[in-house]
Formats: sequence, C-alpha cells, structure tokens
Amino acid sequence: MLSWFKRRSSAPGWLAASVDADRFDYAHGRYSPTGKSAITAYGTRRFDGAKNAMEKLARDLRLDGYQCATLLRPGEYQLLLVEAPTVPPAELKSAMRWRVKDMIDYHVDDATLDVLDIP
Repeated sequence: MLSWFKRRSSAPGWLAASVDADRFDYAHGRYSPTGKSAITAYGTRRFDGAKNAMEKLARDLRLDGYQCATLLRPGEYQLLLVEAPTVPPAELKSAMRWRVKDMIDYHVDDATLDVLDIP
C-alpha cells in the first residue's frame, strides 16, 4: 500500500500530502537556514475511484523523488498537554503512556504516542 511513498529522494525539502477519497492536496517546501526557505510546488489533484488512480497520480507528480509526509486531519489525532513526570529521559515515553491512559477514550496500547518537550 502506498508503495510510491518509498523514499528515493532527489529533491531537497519535504512534500506534505493530504489524501481524501477523491482529492490529493500537496505542498513541497525547502528550508534554508539563511532565510531563503521556499514553497516550490503546491496544488490539488482530483482523481476518480479507479483502483490505480493514486499510482497514476504518484507517477504524474513524480512523488518518488521527494521525501514525503502525510497530514492528519484534526479528527485523526489528539493533542494532550500534560506535566512531564520526573523520570529519566529514556523512560519518558513509557511514563507518559501511564499518565495519559485515562485521558483517552480507547486503549492506550492502540495509541501511537510521542512526546514534545516544551520548556
């Protein structure tokens, strides 16, 4: 599935993509520490429900030449702001699972959890 996201990158930067049932939105950007970051390509492509529509779109846009990231819609993730427990850094993710397990409406083992440390 989505084999066209395999990385054979030649273009610098990242291509962010959002996939709907009939639409593919994308934006490619390059970061430069010198202040000349740029969006080099963006757009929306519509496609029908054909089985190979995404593969054709990937070939047309040459997506295998980019580092790609997909975007989640607001209903597809949950952001929780919690106080970090006093544990060694190597144990932080594990400790956070225990901290948030009662704050989510599904089993914590079904969650993908990451930690963003904001001082």
